[in-house]
Amino acid sequence: MFALGHTGITLGAAGAAVGLESATASSAGQATVNGSSMVALVIGANLPDLIDKPIGVFAPDFGLGTGRGIAHTLLFNLGILATGVYMSDRGLPWLMYMALASLGHLVLDEMWRLPRVLLWPLYGFSFPRVGRRGLVAQILAWWRALRTEPGVYVFELAGALLMVLFYIWRYSGGIG
Repeated sequence: MFALGHTGITLGAAGAAVGLESATASSAGQATVNGSSMVALVIGANLPDLIDKPIGVFAPDFGLGTGRGIAHTLLFNLGILATGVYMSDRGLPWLMYMALASLGHLVLDEMWRLPRVLLWPLYGFSFPRVGRRGLVAQILAWWRALRTEPGVYVFELAGALLMVLFYIWRYSGGIG
């Protein structure tokens, strides 16, 4: 999945969660999503790729030929979540939102299919390699997947639609 799918599905899930909480909350405790929360969600939804993809493209000898490395691990994401919970208790919830969105990224990437990455370092300290790819080869592979694989382009279209719906809902007064 690419950025539109990760971002749109994450914002859609957050909007649904806030809507559900608003529907069940008392009028005194209305749930809101402010600007910093949305930025944290968007960054978190893409955080594993923002970290691992450049490493896989520009430093393939590092062993991240799949583009899924340290930031796609449960250890990394649980570390961010623990820090986010700690900061949230001190009135700064944005890191927790980012961590939850990043964990959602692992679900959307179906990381349970790559247990050597997801459960790193339980299976050793190296990450799986699929061969050495340069930047151009990687871009061409991404473009081919976007054009030919329904599991990619359907989620990208759904993500784009959810982003538009979230924007309309957010700025039409649907959520705080």
